[in-house]
Amino acid sequence: MFRPLFPVLLLIALLTGCAHYSEAAPAMGYYDTARNGVTRQTADTRGYDGYEKKKMAVTGTTTAAPMPAAQPMMRAPAKEESYEYDDDEAEYESGSGVGDASADYDEGGSYGVDSYGVGGISVSGQGGANYGAAAKPADNAQDTPVSDGRMVIYRSEIWASVDAVGDAVKNIEKLAADIGGRIDSVSTQSGAASATIVLRVPAAKFDEAVALIEKIGEITGKNISADDVTEEFRDTALRLNTQKMILARFEELLKKATDPKERVGILREMERISSDIAALEQRLSYLKDQADFSTITLYLTAAVRDAVKRYQPSPFRWLRAVGPDSWPVGHYSDDLAYAKGPDGFFAAREDFEEHRDAWLFQSPQGTVRVRLTETENYPKADAPFWTEALTLEMGNRLYKQLADEKTGPFATRTYEVPGERRYLVGFAAVEDDLFIVEAVFDSADDHAAAAEIVKKFIGSVEVRP
Repeated sequence: MFRPLFPVLLLIALLTGCAHYSEAAPAMGYYDTARNGVTRQTADTRGYDGYEKKKMAVTGTTTAAPMPAAQPMMRAPAKEESYEYDDDEAEYESGSGVGDASADYDEGGSYGVDSYGVGGISVSGQGGANYGAAAKPADNAQDTPVSDGRMVIYRSEIWASVDAVGDAVKNIEKLAADIGGRIDSVSTQSGAASATIVLRVPAAKFDEAVALIEKIGEITGKNISADDVTEEFRDTALRLNTQKMILARFEELLKKATDPKERVGILREMERISSDIAALEQRLSYLKDQADFSTITLYLTAAVRDAVKRYQPSPFRWLRAVGPDSWPVGHYSDDLAYAKGPDGFFAAREDFEEHRDAWLFQSPQGTVRVRLTETENYPKADAPFWTEALTLEMGNRLYKQLADEKTGPFATRTYEVPGERRYLVGFAAVEDDLFIVEAVFDSADDHAAAAEIVKKFIGSVEVRP
């Protein structure tokens, strides 16, 4: 009795199935199952460039419709809109996978729906991979070599106390040249009382350089650090390759784009990517240079500065007053007779007598200066007494004695003082009078060039009691 109902039930079942199929089936296209929360049967398709993309397998006839607003798909932005991506979205797998924003053009003449958008156009097509997907770059994109070894940046800071900062700087410059390094910068402070040197040496000779530098004076502090930048270098190289691949895709797309607005959008993105490439290349160059040449920063101070608090001035006024930076002690006197001044020097006798100039003679370059003065021999003492007093005073100042000579009527001493300068001072004690001669040379080279001229002049001076 149920046979008359069978055709009716069959018809109802067929109508119900068609209605369900029409409501559930979406439009054919690319999709992200994780994003939409729907599990569907898929079939793999592969484009010409080897990137995989999943496409929905649908049977029957359906009508294409846009995704609902609550579940947006990747889309091409509207005109005047640009999709900003972050390089960090790229996923690296086993050091070789990089994210790639594809710029493939469908041979059918249209840009794919699921795409990287630029100014209202789409730049990936069928067979392209979404930016951020793990993908292996093409072999010809690996143009930035990455070493299999470790890349380590060595740095050191060294503090040293030296007798003469100027001489120490010259020694460091010679040391750098001898081991194949270079001096990046030198700065001096307080009249060469201290200096900062930035030294670059080959990484293989870093330990040797530190050991040699420690011999230039008393080391008061040292700090050494090592920074392994291997992973940063490799990561930066991969990001650079990714950006170059993206730029190449845009270049291909630009060749095919005909709409002026599309070309402007593509060119804008190419300019931005080119800027990113330049920054990444600069970073790679910096890391390589820092790893190839280690940096040593050297802080030098003159030992005399450390002893200033221990300085005890002489109880004798004229000894306290003499020095390369002081005004003359005593006064100009006709009791000091000479035929002429040092050969080639200019005389400033009138200004000297009127205390408008601290020096009686100076060289044409102004780097060597000489003066003669007379003061009271008080307390009244002989030459051996003043010789011992002079030795104590200059020793307290930490002046380094270079010469002790008898020049004409004067007992003279030559000293090395801070700032590479040389200072000559001498005296002649005659009854109640004390005659003093002084000369200052601004550098060791000035001393070498003019010392004999100055000594010849001092030897020609006559002292009249």
